[in-house]
Amino acid sequence: MQKYIYLLTIVVFMIFSGCNESIDTPNNKREVSLFTKTEIDSLLTVYDKHANNYSNLYKKALYGDKNALKSYSDLMLEINVLDNKLQHLINQNKIASNQLKKYMNLKKKFTQ
Repeated sequence: MQKYIYLLTIVVFMIFSGCNESIDTPNNKREVSLFTKTEIDSLLTVYDKHANNYSNLYKKALYGDKNALKSYSDLMLEINVLDNKLQHLINQNKIASNQLKKYMNLKKKFTQ
């Protein structure tokens, strides 16, 4: 049973990591270009909370908690949306170096 949950978790993670390829629509570009430094800091704070929730949900899902599996899936969708916004900001050089460093450190939490 643990092998099944582990495999399911890996598959879900791989699916969502592949979803990081977003299509930039005019509305999406306009939305991202309006972010201020404070708003980017808020995005990073939410990302940090999600990273902390990720490790807890991952452990519960690994041991077969069905509610955790659903929550894990929802969390990965939210993380993907944040990743897309932050990646677009990075590509447009709209993010400060200290914010970029924080983002890279937060991304490491998903591999620990």
